[in-house]
Amino acid sequence: MSHELRTPLNSIIGFTGIMLQGMAGPLNEEQSKQMGMVCSSAEHLLALINDVLDLSKIEAGQLHLDTESFDLRTSIEKVIDTARPLAEKKGLALEVDIAPGIATISSDRRR
Repeated sequence: MSHELRTPLNSIIGFTGIMLQGMAGPLNEEQSKQMGMVCSSAEHLLALINDVLDLSKIEAGQLHLDTESFDLRTSIEKVIDTARPLAEKKGLALEVDIAPGIATISSDRRR
C-alpha cells in the first residue's frame, strides 16, 4: 500500500518541481503560483500519508524515531504559518504565544 500511495505523489512533486525550475519552458507568474500550490499540496498529502502509515508502525512496535537538535520556536512558527490560512478561510482567529525560553530541543522534528 505504501508504494501505491507514495509513487504517484512523488511523480506529481517531481514534475511540478521540473516545471517550477523552468525546465519544461517558462511559466508566467500566475502559473508559477499555481504550480507552487500544487507542489505544496502534494507534499502535504504525502506527509499525511506517511503519518497514517506510521500509525500502523506504532501499533506494530516498529516505528523508528530520527532524533536531532532543532529550533522549536521555528518549527512552531512554521506550523502556525501553515495553519493560519486554513483558520482564516473559516473565519477563525489563530493566535500563538510562544514562551521566551523556548529554544533548541532534541526530538524527531516531523513527529
